[in-house]
Amino acid sequence: MIDVDPKRYSVHRLLSWKHDAEQEANDEVEGRPRQLPADDEEQEDGWICPFCKSFVGLENHVCLGCRAEVIRGSTAKERDNAMKVGLLVGALIAFGVFGLMPQWLNSTFGWQVPATFGLGLVALGIGGGLALLSGLGCILFDERLHRRRPPRFFRPTLT
Repeated sequence: MIDVDPKRYSVHRLLSWKHDAEQEANDEVEGRPRQLPADDEEQEDGWICPFCKSFVGLENHVCLGCRAEVIRGSTAKERDNAMKVGLLVGALIAFGVFGLMPQWLNSTFGWQVPATFGLGLVALGIGGGLALLSGLGCILFDERLHRRRPPRFFRPTLT
C-alpha cells in the first residue's frame, strides 16, 4: 500500500512515523508520559539530510543533526566560475563585433568601415559592459539551474 502511493506516503511522513515510534518506545522504557503525535496537516515541508537522515525544514540553512550546510542555489565558487565564463564569452563577442566585424565587412562587401566602427576607446567601454552583462547573465542562469533541483548538503571537512 505504501509503495504504490508515494505522494500520500512521502519519505518525510515515513521517517516521521519511524521517529514517533522510536520516541514512543523510549518514553515507555523511561517511564515518561506519552505525547500526542502532531496532525498531518501541521507537517512542514523540507528535505532529509543525506548524512544524518534528519529532517531539514525549508527555512533552515544548516542541518541541526550534523551541522551540514544546506545550499539551495549556486555555491560561491560556482558563481565565481559562472562569472568568469560569462566575462570570457562577453569579451569574445565584443572582440568579434568591434575587432573582426569591420575587417570582414571591408573585405567581403568592399565597404569602408573604420576599425571599431570609428568608436576608438569607447568601443573598449562598450565591450567591457557587454562582458560584464554576459557574466551577470551566466550567474543568473547558473543560479536558476541549481534552484530547480533539490538543495545540496555540504559538511565541513577538516584539512
